[in-house]
Amino acid sequence: MNRINAAEREKVAAEYEGEAERIKIVAKARAEAESKRLQGQGIADQRREIARGLEESVDVLNNVGINSQEASALIVVTQHYDTLQSIGEATNTNLILLPNSPQAGSNMLNDMIASFVASNQIGEEMKKTNAAKGLGKKNKTSKKLPPQNPAMDNDGVVF
Repeated sequence: MNRINAAEREKVAAEYEGEAERIKIVAKARAEAESKRLQGQGIADQRREIARGLEESVDVLNNVGINSQEASALIVVTQHYDTLQSIGEATNTNLILLPNSPQAGSNMLNDMIASFVASNQIGEEMKKTNAAKGLGKKNKTSKKLPPQNPAMDNDGVVF
């Protein structure tokens, strides 16, 4: 009889525990839904304020003789540079902005090659400066490493 009573109490306890878990899940889901609703409201408010700011900027620029098309171009360029600045301020940025035009691939390749050449030249100048200061002396067992850029040899020549 004691085992029957104990089993009955365990059954009731399990039901209460299950109900408590269900209540926790429902409360968490409601909290997440409210959080997402408030985030959406915040994003909508942010976009509304951005639109107001852009409208005010265009009005100010129109008042000084810049037409709305030129004002829009100026605002886009300013936003582009603000974006690049904020990307550059972060150390662990993993965002890459890519142009979208028919010539973009060719231009991007040329820009990358120019960047690699420039970075290699800067690296060589830093090596010379460090060598002149006595920093970074090579030991006799060091090996010449392959180039970091597969399109460039160790002398910075692009092939």
